[in-house]
Amino acid sequence: MRLFEEFCYTTVRLFCENSKGEQTIGTGFFYKNDNGNLYIITNKHVIEGVVKIEFLIHRCDEKQNPVFDNITIEQNGRISDLCLFHKDDTVDLCAINANWVYDKNLPVKNLFVKCFTPQNIPSKSQIDEIDAIEDVIMIGYPDGIMDNHNNMPIFRKGITATHYKYDFNNQKEFLIDVPAIGGSSGSPILLCEQNRFKIIDNSTVVPQNRLFLLGINRAAFYYGFGLAKNKQNLTEIFSNLGVVIKSERILELFDN
Repeated sequence: MRLFEEFCYTTVRLFCENSKGEQTIGTGFFYKNDNGNLYIITNKHVIEGVVKIEFLIHRCDEKQNPVFDNITIEQNGRISDLCLFHKDDTVDLCAINANWVYDKNLPVKNLFVKCFTPQNIPSKSQIDEIDAIEDVIMIGYPDGIMDNHNNMPIFRKGITATHYKYDFNNQKEFLIDVPAIGGSSGSPILLCEQNRFKIIDNSTVVPQNRLFLLGINRAAFYYGFGLAKNKQNLTEIFSNLGVVIKSERILELFDN
């Protein structure tokens, strides 16, 4: 399976319902920590007050290839009991336990997922090599849109809108020039380059591949548009700027 195709199996569309029956949609992605535990990473606000989460997942055949069955997984009750929340209330990040993927007692066995790991989070030396403007990919479900028949997410491409090396407004965040509309909350933001060449000491050219999980989309900037002098009843317009939590904060979820 090619690298970019693997990305198709890293995310799930989180169809959420609260106690009032109100429904919202967000994005989550699979992440395996150093202890081998599997989680779905998303934003706190995606699951706030949620009592039911439903999403589709693939299974694999006898040759360990994905099968396009739309298998629905439901988690009910106090969803928060399944979660690790970031200890800083201002950090909109959480991890939903997903070790059930490996549960042999599940009615549906041999589930197929691909996950990110701590090795995909850029190190300090790797961050120093990231330029002010880089191509980035967002994977998720903008406005809840997905390929329902094949259970595939939507890919969007843009650039970093602020230098990744620096913390935007003194927060461990950065901006991207990608339309981050509703449903994109929790989307992984990737820097992925294959067959790239790196110049060392202005003379030596070496091949280099880069795959970094840069962060998790949490919000977008809007601005008001209209003719009202009192600035009331203005229409909200997307700025096409997404606000992204840096991936290093995922590691903080698992700090004791």
